[in-house]
Amino acid sequence: MYETRPHEPFDVATDLVMLGPLKIHFSTISGQSFERTRAMAAADGVDDLVVNVRFRGGAVGDMNGAALDALGESTLLTDMAQPQHHVSEASSTAYFHVPRALAERYLPSVRSLHGLAIPPSTAALLREHLRQIWRHADHLSVDHGARLAGTVMDLLAVAVAQERGGRATPEAVAGAAMTRARAEIEARLGSATLTVATLCRALGISRSALYRLFEDEGGVHAYIRQRRLESVAAALGESTEHDRIADIAERWGFCDAAYLGRLFRERFGMTPSDYRAFSRSRPALQSSETPRAA
Repeated sequence: MYETRPHEPFDVATDLVMLGPLKIHFSTISGQSFERTRAMAAADGVDDLVVNVRFRGGAVGDMNGAALDALGESTLLTDMAQPQHHVSEASSTAYFHVPRALAERYLPSVRSLHGLAIPPSTAALLREHLRQIWRHADHLSVDHGARLAGTVMDLLAVAVAQERGGRATPEAVAGAAMTRARAEIEARLGSATLTVATLCRALGISRSALYRLFEDEGGVHAYIRQRRLESVAAALGESTEHDRIADIAERWGFCDAAYLGRLFRERFGMTPSDYRAFSRSRPALQSSETPRAA
């Protein structure tokens, strides 16, 4: 899709993470120039929006007559239906193609976004979210790919709206807030500091807004309890008989083993001890029932 010319000995390494409709390439690549002409665009018919989230390395160039001057860690948007020429430093990036119809469900006209460079501070949430996806991809279920793609698009929509001085759709704003809330919950999951008050302060939202976010999950307390029970189940599957269930309960925020036992039986239909024994007796089945995202 490009004519390229390296400016140093060529080298590239990439990991591909499949998230539903998004194929996200996490790449390091040597410096080179990229050119896409009108004739090339007409010949291949590719008209996706390309999102290039740069962790390292800047770029300068011309995007259909508009100057591009992006610092390292900027996020660059490209309309593949339009010509472009840019020179990129050696870089580390996450980039992905968004089908035009999908892009325009979340964003303004793709044509108007060609050459938009979003500064690091404005796209920080998107950049960090992608880093976390890359870091944990081996442990994510394939079934969650489409949902994760939605979180990426929500954060992209919020970053674009902030940069252009507009407003993202309510759905995108809510999706981005939910992504931040889930990340904050995961970071504090085993801590006594995980309360509604601390979540509201960390996210900068009111209690009522937080409750609305988790309405479809049965409420924020129900969501936290569910994630803690899932974490206990994972810990039990990796534990031995020498690991006290009371210690596992405390590690994941439960006040005592009896309270954990009651909730655990309601969720999984067996006691924590029985679940541990069951998990240890069926390792092959567990492995086959947990598909991975990459």
